[in-house]
Amino acid sequence: MEKQEYRARFLESYPDVLNVKQLTELLQISAKTTYGIVKSGKIQCLKVGREYRFPKPFILEFLEVDQGSKK
Repeated sequence: MEKQEYRARFLESYPDVLNVKQLTELLQISAKTTYGIVKSGKIQCLKVGREYRFPKPFILEFLEVDQGSKK
């Protein structure tokens, strides 16, 4: 199974658009770290009112880019 396909299946149990709490749970990081990633521009997001939302394609792109930088 390709990495992209594996990651997409990994996200199946989550809604199409995640909030900060769901993203922190998924990535197993703190909310503070999540906000740091958002502020640095490492992950794309949508801002709805005062809250951030993360569509699955943005998360997959972040995971792909993040993995690529560790090689």
